[in-house]
Amino acid sequence: MRTCCLALLLTFSLCAVERTSVFPAGTKLVGPYSPGIMAGDYLYVSGQGARDAAGKLPDSVDAQTRQCLENIKSVVERAGLGMDNIVYTHTYLIDIRNYAAMNAAYATYFHDVLPARSTMGVARMPLDTPVEISAIAIRDRRSRSALNMTRANSQVPLSSGILTPDRIFLSGILGRDSEKNATPPEPQAQIDVALKRLRQMFSAAKSDSSALVYLNAYFTPKMPRTLLERALRAAVPHAAISLVDVSALPFDVFVGITGVAVRDTKQKSVYEAGGETRCAAAGDTVYCAAQGGTAVADVLKTVNIGLKALGTNLSHAVANTVYLGDIENFKTMNQAYALAFLPPSPTRTTVQPMPPGNSVKVAVVAIK
Repeated sequence: MRTCCLALLLTFSLCAVERTSVFPAGTKLVGPYSPGIMAGDYLYVSGQGARDAAGKLPDSVDAQTRQCLENIKSVVERAGLGMDNIVYTHTYLIDIRNYAAMNAAYATYFHDVLPARSTMGVARMPLDTPVEISAIAIRDRRSRSALNMTRANSQVPLSSGILTPDRIFLSGILGRDSEKNATPPEPQAQIDVALKRLRQMFSAAKSDSSALVYLNAYFTPKMPRTLLERALRAAVPHAAISLVDVSALPFDVFVGITGVAVRDTKQKSVYEAGGETRCAAAGDTVYCAAQGGTAVADVLKTVNIGLKALGTNLSHAVANTVYLGDIENFKTMNQAYALAFLPPSPTRTTVQPMPPGNSVKVAVVAIK
């Protein structure tokens, strides 16, 4: 085992895949996380808010989005990559009505292959940023290609999916008929539309839904959770599924799904508990679905069980997403969260998806 070196770039080898923590000069953290982690062929970038290094928040949505992307750019470039190496992003908005304005600014940062992307509306984020964006980039941008399918709304700056040598990153699939440019009024109909689109995307990638490793399902108050969960677990029973209730989704839909699949199903393995898939591996990378509870320490212990079952543990985490019930508990959460990880911590994105509550959910990506 290599001793960690606390320098600008911290490289350590606690497992088979080397991890390098990426810290751009002048970075000011608001929690126990790394701005970026390079692990194997992928760079994971923490959720970046709209404030600059001095803590200033721009006035317009355009400028706020650009600042988020400038913050991401600083991490990506510190790792020796460029914005066109990015393959997958998640965009969080306090006000979903700013979706079009965010898209206009976002589009100017990508000039080659557009990344896959998912967007949702949330209640609050740390430092009251109105926009937050996380990202995944690949070391060799020549190794990725776009999976593009006809969309009625071609103004949305994203690829339907991104193919890399070992994975498929799927953009957010909304419960909306893009061919007819219409949204079904019933929850079940929206689920059916989204799952049909999912099958079409896998068909275009010359694969099928058995390759799906991890799925994020975002749903608004108009979508019954039980109905959605039942449909998804029947459709993709061997994928780790995170069910996250959010305040809003684009085009006023009730459900949106996004995820990661493996190119070679022989490289997939799963951990099941309580009749459901909790974690799934894509080769050397393990994706654990968001687990919930009232204490972050207990939640992470539960996640760690799944990680260990697939040959890794929390000390090998590279990218976590914390869905905090109340952003007012951010400081307290940080204190408990920091105890679970060896320094430097994995990357992290933190959002409060709905009005205040007492729960916390954590999704974890780790390497073996």
